[in-house]
Amino acid sequence: VEHVRRTANIDSRAQRANLLFTPTEKFEPELSVFAIQDYSEAGVPVPLQVFPDINIPEANGTFNRDLTRTEIYGPLGEGSIKNVGGALNMRYFLSDSIEFASITGFGDMKTTSTGNTLFVSLAMQEAKERGEDVTMPSNNEGRTRNEFWTQEFNAIYSGERLKGVVGLYYINEEGQSRSTTANSPTIDQDRITKASAVFAQGTYMVGGGVGLTAGIRYTREEADFTQFYRQQLGVSQNANETFTSTTPKLGINWEISDNLMTYASWTQGFKSGGFNPIPPN
Repeated sequence: VEHVRRTANIDSRAQRANLLFTPTEKFEPELSVFAIQDYSEAGVPVPLQVFPDINIPEANGTFNRDLTRTEIYGPLGEGSIKNVGGALNMRYFLSDSIEFASITGFGDMKTTSTGNTLFVSLAMQEAKERGEDVTMPSNNEGRTRNEFWTQEFNAIYSGERLKGVVGLYYINEEGQSRSTTANSPTIDQDRITKASAVFAQGTYMVGGGVGLTAGIRYTREEADFTQFYRQQLGVSQNANETFTSTTPKLGINWEISDNLMTYASWTQGFKSGGFNPIPPN
């Protein structure tokens, strides 16, 4: 008797709301929130190789195979993704040419996984053929979470010949990964990132529809990383680093007509470093 079931089912949903409020002509707050849930099944794997004496005809590069057959016995891995977040944008118009803004953001994503049960030994195969339950917890079982807060303040000036912006930016992000299987060698990880930046950019119209743009941004990021190998508790598994960078921007644009504009720009970007989770020496 063979039991057949559908696999790789998709089950996802999302919600979103937006509220714009204008209590006065000069003040304009806007609130946006969202939520996403995903309970879809993982794809069904087919092994490319197996341990000796394991009877898996679909393995070892066999073509035209049944993709619903795998070395997995017991339930397939189950997982979920839950993501919520929001943003609050507030604008205050001091005059026709000066505007102040505050941008606040938040996000929180959580994932869970039950892993799966792998059929990886001859003894387990023989037990399965005798009708015994060979379902075992997987070391891949666990959960992750990533949460962040951001805040930006800026001031915008829009004149007849000069347009510009200056601002401050800050982000605080915390990420973690946990294994829920007892005695699992799977790595538990924590990372905390705090970054701040100050920036300014302006465009000056020199005449004839030509504008010159210059900008600069300074970023400082502090990152702290901790990994936890449960089988190597006597070794330090923490690292921290500070990254800084000053990134410029230059540009020129030409408004040929009311309907046509051309431009060229040069910008230097910045990406901070990271940490590789490796077994400690």
